[in-house]
Amino acid sequence: MRFYIPQGPYLPASSVLLLGISFTFILVWTDYLADRDAKDQMMQRHVMIYSNATERAFERSQAVVENLVALFYSSSTVSRGEFDTFSRNLFKYHSSMQALEWIPKVPFKLREHYEILAQQYYPEFQFTDKDEQGNLIRAGHQDYYYPVFYLAPYAGNERALGYSPSKLDVRDIAMEKALSTGQTYSSSRVQLVQDEQPDQYSLLLFSPVFKTQYPPATLSQRAAELRGYILGIVRISDLIDNALGNHESYPMSMALSDMDAAEGNSFLYLYQGKQISVAGSQEADSQDGRPPRFYSQLPARLQGSDQIITRTLNQLGHRWTLAFYPKEGAYEVNLKHSFLIFSLGTLLSLVIAYGTWLWSRRQMQLQSQLTMTVEEQGLALKVKDKALLRHNRALMGLTSNPKLLQQKLDDSLSDITRIAAETLGVERASVWLLSDNKQSIRCFDLYELAAERHSSGVEMHREDYPQYFEAILKNSSIVVNDAFQDPRTREFGDSYLKIIDIKSMLDVPIRRNGDVVGVLCMEHVHTKRCWLVDEEHFCHSVANFVSLAMESIERRQTEQQLQESSERLAIINGIATNVSAGMSVKQVIGATLDRLHLRFPQLRVSYSTISEGGLLSVEDSRSPSHMPDISGVKADLQRANHYLKSLLKRQMVLVTDVRQDPRLSSLKEVLAAGNTRALLDMPLLHSQELVGMLCLDSSTTHFWNENEILTLQEIAEYLEFAVREAMGQEAREKAEHALEQHKANLEQLVHKRTQQLEYQAEFERLIANLSTQFIRLPADQLEAAIIDALQVIGEFSQVDRCSLARWNNDDQSLVKDFEWLSEGIDSIFPEDKRINISQMTWLVKRLLRKKPLYFSDFTQMTVDTKDAQRFFEGREIRSLCMIPLLYGMSLFGVLVFSTQSKKRTWSNNDLILLNLIGEMLVNAFERKKYEEALKNSERLLLLSNKKLEDLVTVDSLTGIANRRFFDLRYRSEFHRAQRYGSSLGIIFLDIDYFKQYNDDFGHLAGDKCLTRIAKILSQQFQRATEVITRYGGEEFVAILSNVNFDEAVSSAERARLAVEELGIKQGPSCPLDTVTLSCGVSLMTPDVSNSKEELIKNADSALYQAKKSGRNCVKTAVE
Repeated sequence: MRFYIPQGPYLPASSVLLLGISFTFILVWTDYLADRDAKDQMMQRHVMIYSNATERAFERSQAVVENLVALFYSSSTVSRGEFDTFSRNLFKYHSSMQALEWIPKVPFKLREHYEILAQQYYPEFQFTDKDEQGNLIRAGHQDYYYPVFYLAPYAGNERALGYSPSKLDVRDIAMEKALSTGQTYSSSRVQLVQDEQPDQYSLLLFSPVFKTQYPPATLSQRAAELRGYILGIVRISDLIDNALGNHESYPMSMALSDMDAAEGNSFLYLYQGKQISVAGSQEADSQDGRPPRFYSQLPARLQGSDQIITRTLNQLGHRWTLAFYPKEGAYEVNLKHSFLIFSLGTLLSLVIAYGTWLWSRRQMQLQSQLTMTVEEQGLALKVKDKALLRHNRALMGLTSNPKLLQQKLDDSLSDITRIAAETLGVERASVWLLSDNKQSIRCFDLYELAAERHSSGVEMHREDYPQYFEAILKNSSIVVNDAFQDPRTREFGDSYLKIIDIKSMLDVPIRRNGDVVGVLCMEHVHTKRCWLVDEEHFCHSVANFVSLAMESIERRQTEQQLQESSERLAIINGIATNVSAGMSVKQVIGATLDRLHLRFPQLRVSYSTISEGGLLSVEDSRSPSHMPDISGVKADLQRANHYLKSLLKRQMVLVTDVRQDPRLSSLKEVLAAGNTRALLDMPLLHSQELVGMLCLDSSTTHFWNENEILTLQEIAEYLEFAVREAMGQEAREKAEHALEQHKANLEQLVHKRTQQLEYQAEFERLIANLSTQFIRLPADQLEAAIIDALQVIGEFSQVDRCSLARWNNDDQSLVKDFEWLSEGIDSIFPEDKRINISQMTWLVKRLLRKKPLYFSDFTQMTVDTKDAQRFFEGREIRSLCMIPLLYGMSLFGVLVFSTQSKKRTWSNNDLILLNLIGEMLVNAFERKKYEEALKNSERLLLLSNKKLEDLVTVDSLTGIANRRFFDLRYRSEFHRAQRYGSSLGIIFLDIDYFKQYNDDFGHLAGDKCLTRIAKILSQQFQRATEVITRYGGEEFVAILSNVNFDEAVSSAERARLAVEELGIKQGPSCPLDTVTLSCGVSLMTPDVSNSKEELIKNADSALYQAKKSGRNCVKTAVE
């Protein structure tokens, strides 16, 4: 059987018809899904708006009650007029509050007193209760009444005044919960005595008021200290209607339920845009927590539907449930629209089927474009909603975080770039700041999203990227979807964009005082990105916040600049002092480098000379630990012609990164050897043949700041003058020295031989005297004798240094124990007194073989010992003699003789005599070391005991004795008073309203206030029988021994007046103008029947009476 396959125009027409119908079905389904998702999201947003409004309504109601509580804490007595005035002000802004009441705690014996007080305003006032029929009657006997004493407004609530029910579960439970938690607590739904409508319910908001400002720690203490309750009555319908009535009306209903209420009482209110009565109390709750009346209000179409949305709020000690359901036809997909699309699509497919093949293909393309447009619009709408929400959350996080305006600028920029990158979803977010001359821009912080990494320091110059700088300085944003095509950014192509694969850029200017100071840059990588207007606005907001953060450090920068100017002046004054002291050129340069290195310890500072042929020679340098010393380094600058010309013209050279500067490309090896990454060179005139150069080097990329540039420039100018002065002085000194040298040579020829003979005889007598002295010397005089002996030997041997060093075989080092130095001579040992010679193998071997080492001049040393030659020359040693010292058969130490500036020849007789001296010193040294170890152990033990005692008895903040010292001293004084029958007094001193002082001025100001008061109190209690200590917090306690009652009271009054005379101002929340003391005094002559706690308890009770009597006074408790 054959099947007929249409040919010619029928085949395209059939295909078009089939495709058209299929496409129409897909389009209808896509539209249906998009409409359904949009309606779901809309309903979720409307639910969130209603939920937030309801939650804020609960919070406002709680705030009204707690504001009234604060009124009662601010004053021990609140009049009815004050209550009414304060309440009226609260009602102005909180219309949902039905009434505010003051419910005091009234014992039975005071019932009549309270009724008489209230009858002054309301003659018929009495404590009332309800009988079984619900009628108001006079209240019967109760141990404690809780009547409505103050009431606002009175009109409409007259029946509630004086109402104190003997038994009402809802009211009692709410009051007990408020008392147990010490916070505001809501009752379940209640019907008030003043409400006539049977279905009108309200919430009772109870907040306890205690006699103390803070709730006591235990429930029993809170019950004892309870003054009463502030009651706020909120009509549920008014609360919900006011909260939601101010918002746009949405097509949904909301049911409010109390999930903590008893069964049958949970459903409170149903809101449908107008007031709906609550359910009857006889209905039971459903299994899922939703009230039956709520289900009875639902149409059949929503029974068991997923369109019901619930939210839970935790407020006022209850869990409130909000249930939302849509009205009929709301939030439902419009099927008519889908049917219309399907009809039109089918009809259009039939029409196109009769067209030509060309029209068929064209129509298919149009259908494809239409599909893309619908999808893109739907996607754009979703993306825009999510993006706006992210933007708002990010901006709220920035503006609500005060640390961003208080911390360092680098830390603030790190947080800002991270938040911007995460919000916009870009790989790279950075902040760039322009230089003062607008010729360069530097990255202060770059955040990479994928790596979660921050970096900074990259610098770009205007001459390299002119179009980009021009666009930024015009105060306009750079919104680039294709960075390689836009003329403003394509300059970055090979050097920046291609390396990181940046496709799109969004740069907005950072403005300060109307001027552009930097750029906030967003860079999208790998794919092109079409920036939205909302994203540009978000970046402008972030840029404005960066400007605000920069403002916060401007004042600190001004202070820092003033300090830096003073430091530069101090360095210049030091150079002037060196010149006037007659220093040589080398000494002047060295002293200048020392001062600069102290100013910039993390940078290497050096001084070099440059010949006309381009040979650079480093004369001297000072380096940090992580950079090598480059003194003596030479380099040919002819290879860096542009760099050399700038220096010869005496032009400053500033390089942030030597790897990116083409002028220094030929000097990379030299710079790498010196670990130089950034440099600042300041040329000056050294002499007619040489150009001097003062240089700062950094081992990392460094952005040279204004202070570093000005410091180097000013020092270079003054150093040029100082070098010229020192050179003239050196020339004069050389001429004078030459004359003196010639004269000395003549005299030396005459006396040389005579001195040799006298020296030999005198040396032998010296050794004999020292030997006799050490034999008879007491052990405690060994150290001084050894030092004196080294001085006598050094002076006699005409050396500059005479050292006794101990040999450490573990690390092959010499450790200095004793040393004599001629005047003006430095030690060859470093500060740690240790010289490691392990690298000089030949020297170690010679010493271990017990052979002396001596050189008259280091030019005599062989090639194999050149390392030692450099080592000794680096310590300014001209001649050297090292005598190994033996103890038993082992090397004990070395006796070292050296000269610094003169040549010394060592004869065989010298070596023999010096070896004898070394043997005497070894024995003396061992005696000294043994006694020193014993004394040192004793000293360390005493010192440790003293430090431990100070740490445990001194208060770290105020500097006076602490609580531990008080406990020790009080125990001692109490036992002493028991033994001798003497009196003992305790004074408790407490700072009044110190919490308010901390709240108004902050804890740092509070610490300063404590320190000042502690200082004045220590001046008031200075006698040997008195001691003042910090007991804890703002409380001090004084111990007075062997005093009478009048003396103790007088001491307390004197301390109180001294603190009051300080005049420390209190804050606005405190009723007193200045900081004052309340004092409690207790005196006792204790015997064996008394305990230490009695005296403290009495003083504490007296202090409580002082507080209760209005503070700033002295109260006593005589025992």
